Amino acid sequence: MISRAEYHIEIWGGRDMPGVGMFDGLCHREEGYGAGLKQRARKVYGTSIGFSGRGEMIPNPDTYCEIDPDVVDQWGIPVLRFHFKFTDYELRQAQDMQQTFRAIVEAAGGEYRTKTKIDGQYPFGIQAGGKIIHEVGTARMGADPKTSVLNGYCQAHDVKNLFVTDGASLVTNPDKNPTLTIMALSWRASEYLLAESAKRKHLMSSQSVTRRDILKTLAMGAVGGSVLQVIPAKAAEFVHQAVRKEKAASPAGKYAPKYFSAHQYELLNALCDAIIPKDDHSGGAVEAGAPEFIDLLASENEKYQLRLGGGLVWLDSYCVDRYAKSFLECAPQQRNEVLDLIAYRRNAKKDASLSQGVCLFCVSAQDDLRWFLHQQDRYRRLAIHREHVDARIPWLPAGSRRQHVNARIARVKSAVWPRSRS
Repeated sequence: MISRAEYHIEIWGGRDMPGVGMFDGLCHREEGYGAGLKQRARKVYGTSIGFSGRGEMIPNPDTYCEIDPDVVDQWGIPVLRFHFKFTDYELRQAQDMQQTFRAIVEAAGGEYRTKTKIDGQYPFGIQAGGKIIHEVGTARMGADPKTSVLNGYCQAHDVKNLFVTDGASLVTNPDKNPTLTIMALSWRASEYLLAESAKRKHLMSSQSVTRRDILKTLAMGAVGGSVLQVIPAKAAEFVHQAVRKEKAASPAGKYAPKYFSAHQYELLNALCDAIIPKDDHSGGAVEAGAPEFIDLLASENEKYQLRLGGGLVWLDSYCVDRYAKSFLECAPQQRNEVLDLIAYRRNAKKDASLSQGVCLFCVSAQDDLRWFLHQQDRYRRLAIHREHVDARIPWLPAGSRRQHVNARIARVKSAVWPRSRS
């Protein structure tokens, strides 16, 4: 193999064991049959040498892939559409390859017999895109999300839980086999994943962890519209304990809002209670601690501050315009009239002035329901935990282990299921 700065040359030929297709070139150059053809084949066998040039293709704006707007696969999912174009860089590289091939053959005293077209779609013997092995790219790596798909650890800029560890991350391939590079990048991405996982475990187990760290962890764990769609169990448990300790330390036994004003927090409680009220079977969103959690989350989340804070202001303003009093001052029937308007997205489509109220209700309802169900799941996990108490709490005396777990279950049960089911 001969290497140049832009490409390398692979050399083949010689007196190897004859194989299928080996005399294809001879048959094009020699005519006839019988003993004469056989003698000519013997004469030239092993005297030919061949060259394959492997070069680098650099990125260009006309070579990319996109979602096809018209074509779908057998499952109805849109397929990729590829755009491909060589530039002067690649064409001149192929031309230089041919000139180098000729120079090598003639310097060795041989006859250069290759005839390649110098124009057309594939001049100078360049092959069609995708025909030669080791093509890479389509999900390029880079620091700027505007010009790249992945970061330096093969992690998608837009989908943090996605890592692409094949050849797609390579911006270009310098004409060599990319397998070892792919393996090295995959190894690096794996080490990064392990390191990040260890950081999160340390964050959740550290005694010096702050409320801000926990709330940021909760936000990072969220998927989709509501921040509470996914709640990491350890982070949620930390919040439960923090709120419980604050209430226990307060003379009045109450939680002090961190973001909302006293009036807004009272309004938030009323809204949570209306969305998921307590009944004969269980407590509601207020008993489950949803208002406290929403306030904590809003204290570290600007989007929540805008949606919820602005939405609560809108709610009072709307009630003042309609009933000449705030939402909390309204009669139950009047409150229900307003809730009936903002509880359904279709009403915002009919009347755009209700959109902020609908947004407030949707965010609150999603978070109330998810936190309430999380509380229920927490109770179920503690009940299961009780069955394995001897193995799970070895540091307590045997007689007090079950009492310890029962006490924890009772605290959660009083919020989620304050009355036994009939």
